Amino acid sequence: MIAFRSEDGAMWNIAQPDRRLTFTTIPTRLFTYLLENADRMVGREELLNNIWDKYGLEPSNNSVNQYISLIRKSLSELGCDEEIIKTIPRVGFYIAGEMVTYHVETQQSVVSTTTSAQPTPRATRATQMV
Repeated sequence: MIAFRSEDGAMWNIAQPDRRLTFTTIPTRLFTYLLENADRMVGREELLNNIWDKYGLEPSNNSVNQYISLIRKSLSELGCDEEIIKTIPRVGFYIAGEMVTYHVETQQSVVSTTTSAQPTPRATRATQMV
C-alpha cells in the first residue's frame, strides 16, 4: 500500500514509512488530479488544461507521458508492482486498483481515502467508440 500526500508531494510505502519520495510541483499536481478523479477516465486535453494551461505553463502530450512515466517509476521504486495508472491509448488515463492511500489535510484533520475506482462504464464506452 502506497501513501501519497498532495500538500508536499510526499509518497511512501506504508510498510516502510522512513523511505519517502517527494515529487516536484507538476507530478504532484498530476497525481493529485488523477486521484481526485479516480472514478473516471481523465482525457489528455483535460490534463493539459488543468495541470499546465491553468497555471500559465506550456503543455505538450510529451510532457504528460514523461510525468506519467515518472509517477509510475516512483510507485515501482516504492514496491508497488500493480499498475496504478492505466493508459487508454490516444484518449487518457485512469486510476486502477486499491494500492494508493491519498491524504488530504484539512484545517481540522487529515482525511484519508483509498482509491478503488475503475473508469465508469460511460467512460469506458466512450473510449471504445474513439
